[in-house]
Amino acid sequence: MRSQWRDWFSHVWRATSHVGRSLLFPPRCVSCERSTGWALCPPCIEQSAAFPLPRCSRCDLPLEAEHVCTLPPVLRAARVVAPHAGPLRRAIHALKYEGRTDVARPLGIMLAARWRHTGVPVDGLLPVPLGAARHTQRGYNQAALLAEEMAHVLELPVLCDALRRVRETRPQVGLSRKERLENVRGAFRASSALAGRSWLLVDDVCTTGATLSACAQALLAAGATRVYAITLTRSAEETLHASLAHELRACHVYSRART
Repeated sequence: MRSQWRDWFSHVWRATSHVGRSLLFPPRCVSCERSTGWALCPPCIEQSAAFPLPRCSRCDLPLEAEHVCTLPPVLRAARVVAPHAGPLRRAIHALKYEGRTDVARPLGIMLAARWRHTGVPVDGLLPVPLGAARHTQRGYNQAALLAEEMAHVLELPVLCDALRRVRETRPQVGLSRKERLENVRGAFRASSALAGRSWLLVDDVCTTGATLSACAQALLAAGATRVYAITLTRSAEETLHASLAHELRACHVYSRART
């Protein structure tokens, strides 16, 4: 009898539409964990405040006194939705490590809105490729999910196979800027079909820009005319790096003034 009930329930569950399941079990917000019916609810989205104005026209970080633009020259410009904190940080973690692929939709819409605000035309979207081992472990590439949601809004093509990772790399977490650059050097290859057009790289987080830079180098080598990038968040490490660079220069100037 239990087996019959189990089989019946499995049949009903498979036959029930996604919409029906959502009505029976409303999605919980990945940030506040309330049953809001949203993967990322509007109040949590509103908490994801953008970087303050004015911002650098290239790297999109605030133009404060200590700002040093460290965006690699192979990228024409990069845009970011918000700092790597609060609801967006929790949403990215849920997307990458908890299997909450449903949160890709609101995050992709946020990315599309940010890029549309720039008014810069591109020919298509390219998600940053994930390593084969991590793709197998995770079951999907979060950057591809984000790019696909962006593409629906912007009505642009998204090419998931035109930019490939040709060798495995170590995780970038914990590496210095120099180590990050070396880690991804030559790790990507782009199709010649991308030549003669401009492309927008899509990823979830940018820290030093090393991965985006390596992707851009591969695209330019394949004949792309211009390469831009957009990410959901910019890690605080990048802002810290800029602040430290300013402090080091200030100390150097002070030391010279005293001698």
